Amino acid sequence: MLAQLLHDDDISRVRFSVTTPTLAALSAGRAYIWDYSAGVLLSELDDAGYVRDLQFSRDGRYVLTGSSDGTAAIWLWRNEDLRAEACKRLKRDLTPTEWQQYFGKLPYHATCAFPTSNPR
Repeated sequence: MLAQLLHDDDISRVRFSVTTPTLAALSAGRAYIWDYSAGVLLSELDDAGYVRDLQFSRDGRYVLTGSSDGTAAIWLWRNEDLRAEACKRLKRDLTPTEWQQYFGKLPYHATCAFPTSNPR
């Protein structure tokens, strides 16, 4: 056995990425993304509704979900892609308070690499 990926409920679908050792599993309408070579949960797609099916994009960066309410959505799921998108939109680092709100007890650090201005 390469890895055992545990869910609380039955798994209704499994889809593999063609670019990385990653799979997406549906369990009780929720989407979970796993690194199956390490047996590590990489991401859980929150707020996706009750997901009925899903598929990775060809490059593996996105997951397309189809939910029971008739909604189809395209999701970034990799941490580095989510961080890059947040920094593109936010244009600043998170404050320590914001960091705690979104990341809990993880140690605070700068989230975006912005150039520092050097006033003369």
